[in-house]
Amino acid sequence: MKQPSLFDALADVPAVPDQAARDFAVDPAHDVVLEASAGTGKTRVLVGRYVRLIEAGVDPRHILAITFTRKAAAEMRDRVLAELRRRAAEGAWSPADWRALRDRIADVQISTIDAFCFGLLREFPLEADVEPGFEIADETGMARFANEAMDLTFRAVRSLMRHDESLRLLFARVKLPVLRNAVGGLLDRRHVALPAVAGFVARQHGATTTAAVAAAFVARLRSVIERSPDRAALVDDGPDRSPEFQWLREDLRRLDVLADAGPAQVQQLRRRLERYFLTKSGDPRQRLDKAIKPEHFRSPDAKKRHEQAVRTLAPEILAALAALDVDVNALLARGLARLLVIAADRYERLLDEHGLLDFAGMLQKSVALLARQEEFARSRLKLQARYHHVLVDEFQDTSRLQWQLVEMLVDAWGEGEGTADAPTSIFVVGDRKQSIYRFRHAEVTLLDEAARKIVALRPGRPVRQVITTSFRAVPELLAFVNALSDGLQGDTTLPERFTYGDGDRFPVPAVAPGALRDGEPVLGAIAEASMPLTAAAVAREIERLLREATVRDRHGAPRAAKPDDIAILFRARAGHQYFEEALEARGIRTYVYKGLGSSTRRKSRTSRPCCATSPSPIRTSGRPSCCVPGSSGFPMSP
Repeated sequence: MKQPSLFDALADVPAVPDQAARDFAVDPAHDVVLEASAGTGKTRVLVGRYVRLIEAGVDPRHILAITFTRKAAAEMRDRVLAELRRRAAEGAWSPADWRALRDRIADVQISTIDAFCFGLLREFPLEADVEPGFEIADETGMARFANEAMDLTFRAVRSLMRHDESLRLLFARVKLPVLRNAVGGLLDRRHVALPAVAGFVARQHGATTTAAVAAAFVARLRSVIERSPDRAALVDDGPDRSPEFQWLREDLRRLDVLADAGPAQVQQLRRRLERYFLTKSGDPRQRLDKAIKPEHFRSPDAKKRHEQAVRTLAPEILAALAALDVDVNALLARGLARLLVIAADRYERLLDEHGLLDFAGMLQKSVALLARQEEFARSRLKLQARYHHVLVDEFQDTSRLQWQLVEMLVDAWGEGEGTADAPTSIFVVGDRKQSIYRFRHAEVTLLDEAARKIVALRPGRPVRQVITTSFRAVPELLAFVNALSDGLQGDTTLPERFTYGDGDRFPVPAVAPGALRDGEPVLGAIAEASMPLTAAAVAREIERLLREATVRDRHGAPRAAKPDDIAILFRARAGHQYFEEALEARGIRTYVYKGLGSSTRRKSRTSRPCCATSPSPIRTSGRPSCCVPGSSGFPMSP
């Protein structure tokens, strides 16, 4: 019998332009890497695939679904169970089969990656080298152990600093509270920070001691001076009567001696070069400092020649100073790498002493456990035999270590191990456009890497699918997003750059941005040259809305717009006063909805409309219109 399509199985939804991709993705016979734009129903697809697996006779204990928040995991589990009950009521199973399936409902495993790691380590504690009864450290405990680890670290490095120049330089150049906070803040991200710092150090091929760094800088500086045709004008025509120049000239004449000098003397030379050749903002000088007077020179011609020499040499001096910074940063990184290793070791020992693991530790130990081919071989095959089907949600928020964990679970499928003759499948879903700020060290490029890996499991089969039909937004908004995103250009040198291709565009009926609905513009843009002008333009638009616009509440008849139907959203707290003043000048009362996020407590004024500095506006009635200011505003009518 032909299997029902996703929308036949889950809801009475008409066919959509990307229905074929949805049917392909929900079919457990396919491995799938699905890109799903915002509002396209990816959770519906994932739930549909899970239910189809159950309908195909797969035992729930052989299915592993991973998402990235507990709320999402609970919601997905509820939707799966609700759909199973609905399908049972429709007669998808015989009463006996449904009773047998219902008894196995507890085996439905939909969890976060952290919860999966917790269960894995609890099941194989000896193989993973963890305390069998370990617990998860809470945020308070993690902060306390991080502080204690930093205390122990600083005690340990006191003796090491006598023999380690990079550590001495690090503590000399970075204030102790700053260093403590920086390293302490990296402890819960150590599985990313440690290889990142180590990789940076490995890429540095310059000097490895402060003396060598100083000598390399002096050598570069001497080369710049000696090959310059303006050398004589720089040294001989300089302002003899300026004390600043007298010291600099003496340094330039004894560069051979400074090559063997200590870092302190080279640092003093650096400061003199910066003051003489660079402006306060760090740019090469085009004219001499105001402290150098004409009377300091032997003649006007000498001043002219010397100033030209400074102008010519300043960019090369800046380049030499920049090279010095690179070498110094390499030494600082060496010191930071050693300090971070010590701090991470002390932190992990403290957690181990108390039978605790943090989230980073659980993930790291889980990956290490699966990577042990020999001593964990039998347990690993047991684990791989358990999970025949893996579903991963929100893949754009996946870190490399998390992907390694999933990858190891399915590695044996390509070799025919672990699952005997049972069918296997993997399904991952994500959206590159929703990958922001490297959330929890996520790498958006992993979506392409996962596709290559999954294709290699069963070569020759298609795996990539895209769904773009949105059920969340009105056509005018979708058209606006398409038009705006088409104009965004990502940095072509970055593999994770933003792109907006045909597979990202939302299918939209024949509606253009700015089209009218009942005579009202649904979307528009205001762009002015300054914040006050933008505020004035937004205020005019709000005044027009209050005079002319109609609001359609969920219940009741259409009504005239009121001030509390309108919100203004800001990227930052600064600047809202311009909008308050512009609105109040037109007799429109406002109140400011302050806070750093939607869950923080706000102070408010007894006025309208709200000028919200949080991600969400106050909604007191109706659907608020939004004016999003910045370099431009985007007023959206009700």
